[in-house]
Amino acid sequence: MLLKRKINITLCFSFFSLFLFSCKKDFVFEKSSVIPNSLWNKDNIISFEAKIDDTVHFHNVYLFISTKNTYNFSNLYMFIAVETPGGRSLRDTSQFYLMDATGKWYGKKHGDEYLNKVLYKRNVIFQKPGIYKFKIVQAMRQDNIDVSSVGLIIEKYKK
Repeated sequence: MLLKRKINITLCFSFFSLFLFSCKKDFVFEKSSVIPNSLWNKDNIISFEAKIDDTVHFHNVYLFISTKNTYNFSNLYMFIAVETPGGRSLRDTSQFYLMDATGKWYGKKHGDEYLNKVLYKRNVIFQKPGIYKFKIVQAMRQDNIDVSSVGLIIEKYKK
């Protein structure tokens, strides 16, 4: 039963990602990580390595978050660390709103999941070509939160 649920969540996320982003021609990077048992532990680091070649154009960086409908908060705090190809490290504490003040979800509903694409950084110019390492940790005040998957999306900025 648990394996079947995991497969359904993974398929749902994959199909939604394909549908949502299949028309994007300026996609630079897109990858997601399924969280075991749909419980994101505060010690579980989600890591992505994005190969960036374009150092001329602006980019937007998004996070894709899939939460259970049992998620108890309207927001999500995360620690996000980025290591550049030159070895420079940047760290942010970011807050993303997943619901409005009345409790209405911003994301798209699919079964008991809500899929949210949230802007992390706008108009970024990557200084050096190479591998950018992103490490994401949930920073809520609970050890485990109801998050099924986290993804990273980098696309060229469109006016």
